[in-house]
Amino acid sequence: MHYFAYGSNMLKNRLENQENRVTPKIGSVIDKGAAKLSGYKIVFNKLSTDKSGKTNIIQDEEAIVWGVIYELAYDQIERLDRIEKGYKRIPIVVDYNNEQIEVDTYLATEDYVQENLFPTTEYLELLIQGAKEHNFSQDYQVFLENITCVSK
Repeated sequence: MHYFAYGSNMLKNRLENQENRVTPKIGSVIDKGAAKLSGYKIVFNKLSTDKSGKTNIIQDEEAIVWGVIYELAYDQIERLDRIEKGYKRIPIVVDYNNEQIEVDTYLATEDYVQENLFPTTEYLELLIQGAKEHNFSQDYQVFLENITCVSK
């Protein structure tokens, strides 16, 4: 199964080592590289337990979201479903290697969406590292670096 990560899971090591008390680590995944989601923009309106904003995507015809496609086994995506509280997995079409392919991604559920949230500096740094790791355009990296943050 192909998974499109646009938040902190873009960083391969973070994705592979995610776990919670009832779910073991995701484990080794296959990194397929960068992909582009047109017609959406990244926002930080998903309420986290620390009251900061985590990534979400919303429709915006003029925008683009860069992310990473990972190939996950069925048991890995089931584990990720349990870890990603406040999100639902949905199918979406991305541009990958000059083709449009259907992948799964996560969208914040309505009960977790709250406006006027900001990511923490530490969280945003994970996105920036993931963008660098996958050689996203310099423009997108600068965009991420200029997002307003809050300190923990």
